Amino acid sequence: MTTIKHKLILNSLAIIFLFSLTNTLVNGLQLNQLLQPINLKALLFVTILYGWALFRLFTHKRFAFSFFNFVNFVYSAGFLSYVAIASVQQTKHMAVITITLSLLGLMSILMIWRTAKQIKA
Repeated sequence: MTTIKHKLILNSLAIIFLFSLTNTLVNGLQLNQLLQPINLKALLFVTILYGWALFRLFTHKRFAFSFFNFVNFVYSAGFLSYVAIASVQQTKHMAVITITLSLLGLMSILMIWRTAKQIKA
């Protein structure tokens, strides 16, 4: 059980890192400001949501798995939107980097979803 928890924590940290980095690439480079308040708010929000979802999942609260899936759905939609934004608004090299990071984030979300199903069972 502890290895499952470790996997969930590591995957959550990977998702937080990838989402924050992709958010910075999409928003920060457009305005030529890497550390702007919108990026810091997004980092804080993703950290709080994943922390709360993991806490509920680890303590076996009611609807914890459903809430965890909701958080994963929200951030997978965010990664998909970054793919769309990158393909339209960024230069070729930055678009490739942003799309690659977004696809890595989507794969991390799939991995974390599979791992969370083991706790539910």
